[in-house]
Amino acid sequence: MKDRVMARRVQVPRQSRGLQRGAMVAMLALVLVGLVIASGVLAGSPASSGNSTVAGLPSNSASSIPAATARPSRQSTATPPRPSIAPTQQPRPTNGPSATPTSSSGGGGAPARPADFDIEGQTIDIMFPMRADTRYRYRDNFLDPRAGPPEVYNHARMPDDGTAHRLHDGIDIYAAQGEPLMATFSGLVVDPSTRWQPWERDRYGNTVVIESDEPSSEGYLAMFVHMDRVWVEPGTSVTRGQVIGTVGRTGNADDESVRTHLHFELRAPFLLDWSPLGEARTIDAFNPYPSLMAADPKRT
Repeated sequence: MKDRVMARRVQVPRQSRGLQRGAMVAMLALVLVGLVIASGVLAGSPASSGNSTVAGLPSNSASSIPAATARPSRQSTATPPRPSIAPTQQPRPTNGPSATPTSSSGGGGAPARPADFDIEGQTIDIMFPMRADTRYRYRDNFLDPRAGPPEVYNHARMPDDGTAHRLHDGIDIYAAQGEPLMATFSGLVVDPSTRWQPWERDRYGNTVVIESDEPSSEGYLAMFVHMDRVWVEPGTSVTRGQVIGTVGRTGNADDESVRTHLHFELRAPFLLDWSPLGEARTIDAFNPYPSLMAADPKRT
């Protein structure tokens, strides 16, 4: 019989107390780090009013998503401020002349009384009645003899036979039919038959008369005679340079032997004594030639 061999107890070497303590410190450190991270996430989550919470975390709230994983908004809800742009100021249009016109009378305008009027060469401020690109010509034919008996508002001379001979009251400006005619100053269109009677419509034809309301020539009148087309009527206001009609050959100019022209007159707001020039009459019509020459765009 064999002898029994008793099993020996194997003694496992004990770990050192230093290693055991180090392991425990490491485990405690890991636990503390986890608690710090968890408390940071909870502290960083924005509060959402009105949402129920479970275990301290908001439910069904986008704010519970960490900032690092939240999806960026595709479009910003903030509206950028619009730049302030001041409106450009535009000058107001004016209907009348740009400046107060002056004349050669020396008083800053046309004479306001007969005693200051120069019947031999008075000039008042007007706009030439035709455009600069119009082909026209004229000469000083004021007071030239004219056929037919004169009315009381026409210039006339009394020869030795005692018969009154009518004279030309204005200046003829020759131009092609249909050329535009412009208002010589701003004012009101008036009916000539209310100013000069009896008015000879057959003699004058289509006529426009403008009474100036400009400060430099207030009350003075411009007469356009023998017009073809008339585009204004009595009672309407016109401005300087406005087209009022066209050159024609109406009235006693309606004859193939007569060239188309504008018979243009200027009349004062008072009667003038023409006895120094051999007339025994007081007539408001004066020579337009000096004023036309001063206003002629082809001479300036």
